[in-house]
Amino acid sequence: MLLYEKAGNIGILTINRPEALNALNSALLDCLYEKVTEIAHDTELRCLIVTGAGKAFVAGADISEGSFPSRSVRFRYARSQSILRT
Repeated sequence: MLLYEKAGNIGILTINRPEALNALNSALLDCLYEKVTEIAHDTELRCLIVTGAGKAFVAGADISEGSFPSRSVRFRYARSQSILRT
């Protein structure tokens, strides 16, 4: 669901669900939280580019799961966004 590569001190994180226009589901949000937390500890990294595979960056929430992600998943996603800002 996520691809990560590093070139020197630049990281590229690609959301890789092009078949769903990179819509965010619970599994992807969990992966995103784990990867961003891992990346945040890389002291050599100076820039992180976040992109989406295919023709869309992120279409939004994946409502095909039947409901929006749980509160804990939404919290981890919000936390990963704040990690990225620091």
